[in-house]
Amino acid sequence: MSTAIRALEAGGLVVRDQLEGNARSVALVPTAQASTSVARINAYWTTLLREVPDDVLAEAVNATPVLAAIAEAIRRRSEGASGPG
Repeated sequence: MSTAIRALEAGGLVVRDQLEGNARSVALVPTAQASTSVARINAYWTTLLREVPDDVLAEAVNATPVLAAIAEAIRRRSEGASGPG
Protein backbone atom coordinates (compact mmCIF):
# COMPACT_ATOMS: atom_id res chain seq x y z
CA MET A 1 0.00 0.00 0.00
CA SER A 2 2.75 2.43 0.89
CA THR A 3 4.39 1.88 -2.51
CA ALA A 4 1.15 2.80 -4.26
CA ILE A 5 0.73 5.90 -2.08
CA ARG A 6 4.30 7.01 -2.79
CA ALA A 7 3.66 6.56 -6.52
CA LEU A 8 0.49 8.67 -6.30
CA GLU A 9 2.41 11.34 -4.38
CA ALA A 10 5.27 11.28 -6.88
CA GLY A 11 2.76 11.68 -9.69
CA GLY A 12 1.24 14.71 -8.00
CA LEU A 13 -2.13 13.01 -7.52
CA VAL A 14 -2.33 13.04 -3.70
CA VAL A 15 -0.77 14.89 -0.81
CA ARG A 16 -0.56 13.81 2.80
CA ASP A 17 -2.43 15.99 5.29
CA GLN A 18 -1.54 15.56 8.96
CA LEU A 19 -4.63 14.82 11.01
CA GLU A 20 -5.16 17.17 13.91
CA GLY A 21 -4.70 15.54 17.29
CA ASN A 22 -3.09 12.37 15.92
CA ALA A 23 0.57 12.69 14.99
CA ARG A 24 0.66 9.14 13.59
CA SER A 25 -2.19 9.49 11.12
CA VAL A 26 -2.52 11.33 7.85
CA ALA A 27 -5.29 11.83 5.35
CA LEU A 28 -4.61 11.41 1.66
CA VAL A 29 -6.04 14.37 -0.19
CA PRO A 30 -6.51 14.34 -3.96
CA THR A 31 -4.88 17.22 -5.80
CA ALA A 32 -6.31 19.39 -8.56
CA GLN A 33 -4.25 17.30 -10.97
CA ALA A 34 -6.04 14.17 -9.71
CA SER A 35 -9.42 15.81 -10.27
CA THR A 36 -8.40 16.79 -13.79
CA SER A 37 -7.18 13.25 -14.50
CA VAL A 38 -10.42 11.71 -13.26
CA ALA A 39 -12.43 14.14 -15.39
CA ARG A 40 -10.39 13.16 -18.46
CA ILE A 41 -10.91 9.45 -17.78
CA ASN A 42 -14.66 10.00 -17.33
CA ALA A 43 -14.82 11.98 -20.57
CA TYR A 44 -12.94 9.23 -22.41
CA TRP A 45 -15.31 6.51 -21.19
CA THR A 46 -18.34 8.68 -21.93
CA THR A 47 -17.14 9.10 -25.50
CA LEU A 48 -16.60 5.36 -25.88
CA LEU A 49 -19.96 4.47 -24.38
CA ARG A 50 -21.80 6.88 -26.69
CA GLU A 51 -20.69 4.63 -29.57
CA VAL A 52 -22.26 1.52 -28.03
CA PRO A 53 -25.76 0.70 -29.29
CA ASP A 54 -28.57 1.41 -26.80
CA ASP A 55 -29.70 -2.23 -26.71
CA VAL A 56 -26.19 -3.37 -25.77
CA LEU A 57 -25.99 -0.78 -22.99
CA ALA A 58 -29.41 -1.90 -21.73
CA GLU A 59 -28.17 -5.50 -21.56
CA ALA A 60 -25.11 -4.35 -19.62
CA VAL A 61 -27.32 -2.51 -17.13
CA ASN A 62 -29.52 -5.61 -16.78
CA ALA A 63 -26.42 -7.75 -16.11
CA THR A 64 -25.17 -5.46 -13.34
CA PRO A 65 -26.97 -7.23 -10.44
CA VAL A 66 -25.67 -10.62 -11.57
CA LEU A 67 -22.12 -9.32 -11.95
CA ALA A 68 -22.34 -7.68 -8.51
CA ALA A 69 -23.50 -11.01 -7.01
CA ILE A 70 -20.56 -12.80 -8.64
CA ALA A 71 -18.14 -10.18 -7.31
CA GLU A 72 -19.64 -10.50 -3.82
CA ALA A 73 -19.34 -14.31 -3.91
CA ILE A 74 -15.69 -14.03 -4.94
CA ARG A 75 -15.05 -11.46 -2.20
CA ARG A 76 -16.65 -13.69 0.45
CA ARG A 77 -14.69 -16.71 -0.75
CA SER A 78 -11.40 -14.82 -0.74
CA GLU A 79 -12.04 -13.51 2.79
CA GLY A 80 -12.86 -17.00 4.03
CA ALA A 81 -10.02 -18.73 2.25
CA SER A 82 -7.20 -19.81 4.50
CA GLY A 83 -5.20 -21.52 1.82
CA PRO A 84 -5.49 -23.71 -1.26
CA GLY A 85 -8.31 -25.96 -1.26
